[in-house]
Amino acid sequence: MGTCGAKKTNETKTMKKMREQDINNTGNDVKTNNEQNIITKRNEQDGDIQKQQQQEQVKTEIQYKPVEDQASQTIQDKSQKQTDYHKLSEIMPKPEIFTTTPIIQLSKKKFQDDDPAKHHLECIKNQNDRGLSNINIGLPLKLKVHINNINKINDKIQIFFFILSKRCIQKKKSKYQKRGFYEDVHSKRLASALNIDDNQSEISYPTSQSNFFFRESNLQKLDLSDLYRIDFDNSDKISIVPTLIEPLENIVKNPGIYPISEFKNHHNYNYLKQIQRDAQMNKFDVYIPPSKDVTLQQFAKALNLRYCVSTSTFSNVLSQIFYLLSGFHGPDFSGVFEQFPDEPRKFMISQRKPTSALLHRVDENMYALDGDPGIFEEELIELLMTGKIVERQLTQDKEEFENRYIKLDPNMPLVDDFHRFMELNNEMCLRSQIDCRNRSDNPIVFEIKARGACPIRYDYPNYRDYLDYEVNQYKGLFQSFEREYYDLIRGAFLKWAIQLKIGRMDGAFVAYHNLLEIQGFEYIKSSEIYKRVFGTEEFSDLSLLVGSRIATKMFDEIIADINEDFETLKIGLYSQSFTKKLILFVEIIKDKTEFQKVFKQENLKDEYDYYTKHPLKNKVLKYEFLLKPEINGIEYCYPTIFRKNDLISIKYKLRSLGQADFGDYMNFLHDCYKHEEINIEINYSGAWQKSM
Repeated sequence: MGTCGAKKTNETKTMKKMREQDINNTGNDVKTNNEQNIITKRNEQDGDIQKQQQQEQVKTEIQYKPVEDQASQTIQDKSQKQTDYHKLSEIMPKPEIFTTTPIIQLSKKKFQDDDPAKHHLECIKNQNDRGLSNINIGLPLKLKVHINNINKINDKIQIFFFILSKRCIQKKKSKYQKRGFYEDVHSKRLASALNIDDNQSEISYPTSQSNFFFRESNLQKLDLSDLYRIDFDNSDKISIVPTLIEPLENIVKNPGIYPISEFKNHHNYNYLKQIQRDAQMNKFDVYIPPSKDVTLQQFAKALNLRYCVSTSTFSNVLSQIFYLLSGFHGPDFSGVFEQFPDEPRKFMISQRKPTSALLHRVDENMYALDGDPGIFEEELIELLMTGKIVERQLTQDKEEFENRYIKLDPNMPLVDDFHRFMELNNEMCLRSQIDCRNRSDNPIVFEIKARGACPIRYDYPNYRDYLDYEVNQYKGLFQSFEREYYDLIRGAFLKWAIQLKIGRMDGAFVAYHNLLEIQGFEYIKSSEIYKRVFGTEEFSDLSLLVGSRIATKMFDEIIADINEDFETLKIGLYSQSFTKKLILFVEIIKDKTEFQKVFKQENLKDEYDYYTKHPLKNKVLKYEFLLKPEINGIEYCYPTIFRKNDLISIKYKLRSLGQADFGDYMNFLHDCYKHEEINIEINYSGAWQKSM
């Protein structure tokens, strides 16, 4: 009996287990069926959304329209506005032979003139009504929870990032407000020169920025509906552009790193390696600024354009605007210096520091933007002169170079410069010099860049100590091509990208050197540079078009606010990440002053000493230019990039702060003209401080 009872109990237990397993399996089947139904519904709804987005794609992305109709239409419209292209027959080829590229124009969208934020909220509401919520915050989430929980998570994430951004802004503001007037060594020397006692508590010095709050109702919307560009390539004169000497042509065809040792068996090896420093520098072509370029001014006048600029000057201004457009987005370092994660991953101080330019009045309603040479001798003269020598040396054989620049043969013909022109937004004419081309029936043009080794650039006052520095390996922290490429990303690619974009160039041919010898060559494609700096091709185009519109609007409002006669405006500017402002200093110069450089002496160490002995007579005004970009109707305060399907809108406001304080202006000029320790991560005032 006992055994039979035991058997029955075992059978009942096993039966219960089997029933429980069946129940669980059926429950799991029900769950999986429910999950599959939910997934299929979501896929169907995603498909409906994608179809709807494809139908409205014309309304929601930057369009690349063919140029033939619009280019001809714009030229016809300009001819009706008192534009006479026959005046250019002596200085430029006819417009018919100009090669044009597609006009990039921001489309007028359905919600462009209404409220884009309202449109964004309506889209979110429609998705919630359908039971959808797309979360794209960088990492994929497993959407296996109820839709209400997802919405709660999304709200929490938004609140978290909002609080985090507020804390960052408050932290940066508190750090900025702690900077006093006497914390700067240059300000102390100025105070001692003016016999100001440090203990005088009744003296209050102005802060470097105001606490003015820009109200939303005071902001103006920047018109982005008529952005376009027209390229004038001047292709019939492309034959005057020089080409690379014999062994270097293959580098352009097969881009990569080529150490100088690879040309050891070539008959031009010694000529390629040794920089010809015996060349007479006064025989090199002198740079002509836009204010003295008659061809550029006549070209702009015939097209009825207000501003004429060159790439070298305008790239500095566009860089400061780009920081605000991108939310101070850093460059892309993927695949570079991965074994050194502690190295900085942002632009160098030499790129973020303040910049200054001279806006000359050249006609009744025309202005030319020149670079500011400063008040002292150029400290980087050795690097600049070496760059000019290398550029000529790589495009002329040994005999031609020696006869032209060393022996000074009077029978040698002069080397003519070749320029390309661009019209932007019916406001600006840009000039780009072309350095070199390849040998082909359909030639490509590119830039030649001479790049000094990193220790020479880091410690330029003592550059003679590094003349034996060699770049002899591919990878490594120092003495490697990887190090030089890493420094290019941080300290050169942003300006190069703007110059290559304006000149429609294929890339940059880089020669690495130590001021005495060339260490190697590398050809870098423009597409690679754009990816490192902007992230997308669309953002590179937008930075040029929108950035130029912001610059011209800023210049227009400053000129209107001054409302007095002047010959030159010395405009200095820098960007601030935590306030989204451009801080501007405008020095009004009413006479035609030739800016002569003053050699440094023992009693003239910087701008304080100069202006203490030579009082500043010109009036200096200070402005704040607030810039609030929005993508898809949402204002962003974090690093971002512009993608193809994004809609951008910009609000701005220029506010005058009156006459600038002398000490504030001197601090600005000192950081603007500063070269010593320029790439070392030290604290600077304003947006380029280390804690940024």
